[in-house]
Amino acid sequence: MINRKLKRWLLIGVSEIVLSLTLIAIAPTFLNSKKPEFGFLIWITVPTVLSGSSIYALGKFAAARKARNIFVQAFPEYSYLGVSEFLELSPAHVASQINLLRSAKETSEVQEFNISLFEILEQTKHEKI
Repeated sequence: MINRKLKRWLLIGVSEIVLSLTLIAIAPTFLNSKKPEFGFLIWITVPTVLSGSSIYALGKFAAARKARNIFVQAFPEYSYLGVSEFLELSPAHVASQINLLRSAKETSEVQEFNISLFEILEQTKHEKI
């Protein structure tokens, strides 16, 4: 199942591709006009923007994968979680919360109410470290 954050990313990516293709399609019109610099600007800008977006997305995905690995190493019972669940969590945040989550795992309230440690981790993502 694709979560909301991943759906949003995919929608933005598809929108960028459609906009880029549209701009590239109209660039020859400018190249053959009295203002060819607009056409050249489009040809230079579109690949630059797409490259920047791709690098950012790959960086976020790599960070999410690292955060997932840190969490799953500490709590192997959560190995069913995918990388997409960790897109909003940084590896540093996950690593800093591991001891807290280990302590929470031992408490009777967490065991009694069957509270997910991943839910606790998600709740702490907005706290300052």
